[in-house]
Amino acid sequence: MSDIKVYTAFNKPSFNEKLQFVDFILKNAEKDYNVNSEFVDHAINVSIKDKPSLGGKVFCSYMQDELIAIAVVIETAMKGFFPANLIAYFVVRNDLRKQGYASELMEYMLKMMQGDVGVNIPENSIYKNFFEKFGMKTSKKLYYLAK
Repeated sequence: MSDIKVYTAFNKPSFNEKLQFVDFILKNAEKDYNVNSEFVDHAINVSIKDKPSLGGKVFCSYMQDELIAIAVVIETAMKGFFPANLIAYFVVRNDLRKQGYASELMEYMLKMMQGDVGVNIPENSIYKNFFEKFGMKTSKKLYYLAK
């Protein structure tokens, strides 16, 4: 399977790695996702505390040193009525979808996160069934997993 690396405020990606993450998400995200380089860059910077925030984590899945999947998670400090962690971006390389890499990354990410996890996706998202498979329930557009 793949090698998963986790980036945080204490283990930050290099400038070039951040550029690679942004480019990867822009090239591989769903077309109806609200994706532009400014939003993606901001989410990554918030997750690694390069912007004032509580931080979060960037989970990167690599196969032979090549990025194949990424999850950008932001900590919210909320509890109960809103998830403590929000997945800002969850993207798998287009040509590697439906091969188990997303599930592998999601399982690893859920083990590493403390508290509830949510994700905001379009209603017709290709990831809808995927998130439901991991126990997330929908409330309009927000999928939410209470731990």
